[in-house]
Amino acid sequence: GDLYCSVCNQIIESGSSIEANGHTLGALTEVRAATCTEYGEKRRTCVNCDYYESTETPVLGHQVVTDNAVAATCSTAGKTAGTHCSRCGTVIVAQQEITALGHNYIETVVAPTCTTLGYTVHTCEYCRDSFKDTYTDKTEHVVGTAATCTSAAVCANCGRPIGAALGHDFTVYLEESSTPATCTASGTAVYKCSRCDVTQSETVLPNGHAYREEDVVYVAATCTTAGYATVSCSACGEVLTQETEAALGHNYQNGACTRCGAADPNYNPEQPSSGSEKCEKCGLNHNGRTGLWKQDGLFCKIIAFFRNIMKIFQR
Repeated sequence: GDLYCSVCNQIIESGSSIEANGHTLGALTEVRAATCTEYGEKRRTCVNCDYYESTETPVLGHQVVTDNAVAATCSTAGKTAGTHCSRCGTVIVAQQEITALGHNYIETVVAPTCTTLGYTVHTCEYCRDSFKDTYTDKTEHVVGTAATCTSAAVCANCGRPIGAALGHDFTVYLEESSTPATCTASGTAVYKCSRCDVTQSETVLPNGHAYREEDVVYVAATCTTAGYATVSCSACGEVLTQETEAALGHNYQNGACTRCGAADPNYNPEQPSSGSEKCEKCGLNHNGRTGLWKQDGLFCKIIAFFRNIMKIFQR
């Protein structure tokens, strides 16, 4: 080979030529992978120098996949069908947006019943979305089974009870089963319900005696017996006796009671009392001999007789 200057790179001395050995290519290596739109490249490089030999690999082309259409709904937009490459993502046929349809409500009127309100329901014919409005009051119950004393009426439409049971009406008096009260004893009144056969008994308090003022008989008190009044009950005839005043007791004068004439057991005419007493009839002083000289005394009567004769002659 040639001898070169290391500074200027000029040939100093020409050498003899040596025949080239030739390239020794290595294994095939991929330098650039092929894509959907560009060729690829593979090379074999010399193991001794930078020489290489290249080979193109064909364009792959797009791997097309379908983007399914999305139907529009009442409240969301849809899309048309499209395509794209599954390798590189390139959109081949773009999807187009479809405007949301919007609701189309159909009205249905639901009539009220005796247990539920009436209303209008609005239902979309596309998506079945719904809402209610325009409520109306419940209807009245329709009596199917009438109320009794112990059970409420039943609605013919819904089968539910209406109101409350009537309760018994004990207004029919059963005289044959009753026991009348007396003046002193209780009685029993039996009543039957006007709607059914159930009966009820009530205790009737005693009537008490019936006394009339015009039937009262008064008996005056005497010296030894109390005064009293009697009256008979107009209902049962029982006689009521009521003391009105205590016994008067004897009023002894001159040995005898002035009211009943009973003798004074303690009277002693032989022992006149001290002092004097004027006679109620003749006006004389009998010197205490009250038993003999008072109105019923014999001497007093004689004196009174002569006094009356004297009055006649004095006229």
